[in-house]
Amino acid sequence: KIQTIEKNGIRIACVTSSKIVISDVSSALDFMMSIHHKTGSRCIALNKKAIDDNFFRLGTNSQGKFSSVLSIIG
Repeated sequence: KIQTIEKNGIRIACVTSSKIVISDVSSALDFMMSIHHKTGSRCIALNKKAIDDNFFRLGTNSQGKFSSVLSIIG
């Protein structure tokens, strides 16, 4: 489910998914580009359950690349 909101002139895509949509850097890039294409938003909020726990392992350094455009909720 994708809901777009606008705050202070910034469009934010709020995405809720019951399945994992981000598991690694490649799937994160694909997801963000897909949402940007569908909504025009460069800012994305995504529920935490939609992201594989391995994505947050510090050894992979994956999450640091996306912290400025992706917010994880819950």
